[in-house]
Order: sequence, then C-alpha cells, then structure tokens
Amino acid sequence: MLNNMPRISDKKREMLTDDELDQYMIELEQYLKSVPFDREKTLSEEKYYLLMEKMFYLMTLVKRCKIINPDKVPDESGLLYVSNHIGSFDQFYMSRALTGIPLHYLVKDKVTTWPIRWNLIYKPTGAVVVDQTKLSSWKEAKQKLVTLLVNGHSVFIFPEGTRRGENNLGEFHAGVAQVAQEAQKNVVTLAIKNSAKLLTSAKPIVMVGDTIHVDKRSTVRLLTKQIQDAVYRNYDDILSYEKSLRR
Repeated sequence: MLNNMPRISDKKREMLTDDELDQYMIELEQYLKSVPFDREKTLSEEKYYLLMEKMFYLMTLVKRCKIINPDKVPDESGLLYVSNHIGSFDQFYMSRALTGIPLHYLVKDKVTTWPIRWNLIYKPTGAVVVDQTKLSSWKEAKQKLVTLLVNGHSVFIFPEGTRRGENNLGEFHAGVAQVAQEAQKNVVTLAIKNSAKLLTSAKPIVMVGDTIHVDKRSTVRLLTKQIQDAVYRNYDDILSYEKSLRR
C-alpha cells in the first residue's frame, strides 16, 4: 500500500537539502514501482477506451465541438490531465481534444449507481472511483492514480470535485497536486465551456492550455495554485475567443 511509504510535508520538503530530497525521491520512485500493478488489465481497459472514443467522436460531431490549441497536447504518455467540470458529458469532449490518449478518469462513487453508463463506459475503461465522504477512499483512489502514472498511463481529474455548471468555476482540491507530486508527473491543463448546453446551438469549446512542470521542489500548495490559475486562464481564453466571434 502507498500509505506504508512515509510522506513528507511541504514544510519538510522545503527544509531538505537537494541531496536529501534527491535520495527521498529515489526511494519514493522505487517504492511506487514495487506496488503490484496489473498491466494486462490496464492495457485491456485502454483498448476498450479507444473503441469508445469513436462513439465519443460521433457525439462531438453532432454538437460541433471546437478544440482550441490541440497542438499544445504533449507528445508523451503517463501525464495528468485536468480541467474545470461543467456537465455530465465533459468526458466526451475531452476525448476529442485528446484523441488517441487512453485516459483513466477519477469519478465519484455516484456513477456506480448509473448502470448503463457505469457498465458501458466507466468501469470497462478503468475509471478510478472515490467516495468523497471517506478519507480512506481517497487514499485508496490516490494509490491507484499514482500507480497508473508511474507505470506510464494517463490520468484525468476534475479538481473541482463536482460539476459546477456554466460560468461558475470552483476552488480546486489539493488532491490533484498530491497525485502529481507523488508521481512526479507533469500536469496538462485544459478548460471547457458550453458542454452542458445540449439543447441549444452553443458549441462546446475545449481549450488546451499550458503544461505545469512538476519537480522535486514542487509543493502541494504551490502546485494547486499553479494548476488552478492555469485552468482559469484557459477558461478566460475561451471567453475571449467567443467575444471575438461576436465582433
């Protein structure tokens, strides 16, 4: 279990010398890679995800989803992707922006009560489930997310923790930064708008933004702010794009 590996606080991280921190990071990486990992099952889940991606693509065509800055998606695997969260179909539009990248989403346990979506989409694609009311559930979910990342697989988290609706960005939970820090994986930021307006002519828009670099000195507090600020900027850029269309 990941919880058996001693974790250092942000304060302790800042106090360690470079050599001490390097040694800690080496030991942490060795430990994380020793955690049991079912690669065959994970590859099977990702193969299914890529099949489902074709269905997602058809939906984005119907709604004429607009992707801005697709060239900013890094050409590497095993990254953490984040965005604001508006509606139940955000995942479909994200798949259009991140075509060909199998993603393991962090989802609330509520989705397991939706038999069709759970058994058709979330469960077979390897989504990681968390009960937000239980700390033990978050620790278990974090273990799965970090293990996926250190083994070269990609993870997607909505750091607000719930759907916020249009024009209502929320504070980001620190859990996303904890995952990035422990896995030492960079964070690709996106933003989405109009994804909940299924019965209107508004086009869903996904903006691919900056990638946040994570290194041994990155603290949870700093990372959380960097990630949130980047997603907020992405959303502001979408607003600017929409404004330019009305001129």
